[in-house]
Amino acid sequence: MQYATNESKVLILAEAIAPKTAICPYCKGIVILRVRKRSKKPGDVTYFWRHEDNANRKCPARFKLTSL
Repeated sequence: MQYATNESKVLILAEAIAPKTAICPYCKGIVILRVRKRSKKPGDVTYFWRHEDNANRKCPARFKLTSL
């Protein structure tokens, strides 16, 4: 997921300065900020939100390529 929310329902973009955890806007479950290296170039990374392990498996956001 590219966006999650905080307790005040404000959208948070997945980026380096985002908090480590947030709330899924679809199922209201906890999501964790993850980072993936895209290449061997330093600093070439992608940030995204992911549900906690084995949590909320039926959330519709899990099956969308992009959310919000």
